[in-house]
Amino acid sequence: MSGRDLVSEMREGGTVRAVPRAPGNPVDLLLAVVAIAAISAAGFFGVSFWLAPQPPIPLKPAPMVHSVASVQPVWTEAD
Repeated sequence: MSGRDLVSEMREGGTVRAVPRAPGNPVDLLLAVVAIAAISAAGFFGVSFWLAPQPPIPLKPAPMVHSVASVQPVWTEAD
């Protein structure tokens, strides 16, 4: 039925014929559930990361550790 015929029939007080509904595909349902779970998990971890407490900022810098290579040898007169 074209759009013009549908409008004419509705103006005359007619009813629209119901279109039979096709059964759903179980793969579509599974994909929808997986997509909803993935979006929910991303939102949960995103918000929990955003609201997580930050580590405290140190007030003074950490002491520097000298490596063995940075130690200067002691020279004597015999050298």
